[in-house]
Amino acid sequence: MQYEWKVPDKYKNEIKFQPTKAYLLPNEECKVVATFTALKKKDYHINVPIYARNIYDHVKNSVGFFNPGSGLMHKNLKDNESASQNVLSVQT
Repeated sequence: MQYEWKVPDKYKNEIKFQPTKAYLLPNEECKVVATFTALKKKDYHINVPIYARNIYDHVKNSVGFFNPGSGLMHKNLKDNESASQNVLSVQT
């Protein structure tokens, strides 16, 4: 999964996220530090959207039970096509 915090331009100086953007693999965790610095004495009501999308590639991250070494290796397209008939995809 890829995620990105999109702080509105109006509040870029008040709110910071670190990291702003990151990639997470299945079952992976990431600590995010949010810093709020008030520039004026007032009530703040701010919505900060987070955009996330799935970037997990099932073919690239498959485990080959009948074709040892077929998962998690970079091969050319012809090797992947011939091995795809004998690959069982494991999803988490």
